[in-house]
Amino acid sequence: MPGGPLAHVGILVGDLDAALDTWRRILAAVDPEHVMEPLVRVDGVRIGGDHLRWAGFPASSGAEVQLLQPLNDGPLMRALRMRGEGLHHVCFTPRDLEGAVEALQGSGIRLLGDAPQPDPAIPWQSWAFISPRSTHGALVELIRPYRSVGGRWQPD
Repeated sequence: MPGGPLAHVGILVGDLDAALDTWRRILAAVDPEHVMEPLVRVDGVRIGGDHLRWAGFPASSGAEVQLLQPLNDGPLMRALRMRGEGLHHVCFTPRDLEGAVEALQGSGIRLLGDAPQPDPAIPWQSWAFISPRSTHGALVELIRPYRSVGGRWQPD
């Protein structure tokens, strides 16, 4: 389970398997417990205009590392071509997602699209993205609290 409201960092990659190998070695050196749990992995999910594979390293404390590989010529692939591999987003888990979205909108923070959106790969999960125009350039994701158990996300 992520160790607080900062749940994960999402990294855009061109080759998920190569990135998993690299990040396994990094995390094994800096936080061996980070690689003890099974990966949470989703292959071939369609979200918006994207078709992608993603995998995350569960964290017993601190933030998880999530790797995203686009499979089609959607927004993620265009971002990968334009900016290359690297940080895509940071994700927070407010206890009350709808309340957080409402508070953000009421305070003038811009969200991307209708929020929150259901996650097509995880039926109980929903998410919202804060526009980088409201965050000084960072893409910020908000999702319902979760924990990783046996290679799957579950509600927390």
